[in-house]
Amino acid sequence: MKAPVRSALFLGLVCIGGAAAAQTIYDVDSGGPIPPSGTAGLAVFAFFVSGEFPTITDIDVRFSAEHTWDSDLEVHLTSPLSPGVPAIVVELFTNVGGSGDNFQDTYLDDAAGTNITAGSAPFEAPAWGGIRYSPEGSLADFNGINPNGTWILTVNDGASGDSGALFRVGDAAPWGTAIGTQLIITAVPEPATMLVLGAGLAALAARRRKR
Repeated sequence: MKAPVRSALFLGLVCIGGAAAAQTIYDVDSGGPIPPSGTAGLAVFAFFVSGEFPTITDIDVRFSAEHTWDSDLEVHLTSPLSPGVPAIVVELFTNVGGSGDNFQDTYLDDAAGTNITAGSAPFEAPAWGGIRYSPEGSLADFNGINPNGTWILTVNDGASGDSGALFRVGDAAPWGTAIGTQLIITAVPEPATMLVLGAGLAALAARRRKR
């Protein structure tokens, strides 16, 4: 009976690993001007994440904004604060796009073949006929952490003379209706939970074989 139980446990874990991983899209809580006033300064935006499995396995970011001089911007994403766990800060990009305008629902993904530093404004997303870009920092730095809590997106406009705005899903943008600024989070149960569920499936399979 031992061999069938081991096989059932393995199959149960594969099944759980594939089925339990969940991808959820979170729109930014609110859009708004970049910078908040004038033409230089820091704009801060938030994503509120709750009810997710406790372990991130992958995260992508969509950055949707208009701006009349893209390379003025420096953008970072910060993970939620947890007791005893320091926040992680990842640089999405800094001073890209030269004097070009806008970030057309720009999709940032570590697995993309082109770094955003090699792209050109408006960095169109695949939905607009463009491509995905890898960020300057590594979004994989967030892997393994609990995604629940408040994520912070900071957008620093480091030069005067130009300004813009961050878009939420459905906002009117220069290129049409914005897909919006979003976190695309894939998370799974903790390994211990997966093992318990897998063992339960293995025991159930063993009982069925005895009948």
